Amino acid sequence: MEWGAPEVRISKVDVGPSNIDTLCNKQEIFRGLPIKEHESRKYRQSWTLDSATANTFAKNTFNDEPKGIVVKATVNKENIIYYDQDDTEKEVIVEYGCIDKAVEFNI
Repeated sequence: MEWGAPEVRISKVDVGPSNIDTLCNKQEIFRGLPIKEHESRKYRQSWTLDSATANTFAKNTFNDEPKGIVVKATVNKENIIYYDQDDTEKEVIVEYGCIDKAVEFNI
């Protein structure tokens, strides 16, 4: 659960048209998250193509946590549900459970 809310799982039917076709077949993605999420290996669906965006999220969102961190993973394009190339955060939504390994990334 993020922020005490029930977990929501997004599927392809939940999103509109996107620009997934502009992405690489193997795409490097980043996520700013609390260290507890990384330790659990139960990664959420919202990631970004931009490591600086993930870093900002880790520092600003999880400032009440012991430490927000940035992780990176590689995902197959077919596991990406949504991407809008005009989004300033460069967010990608991935299929639930498709990320089973991410490594800590230092900017």
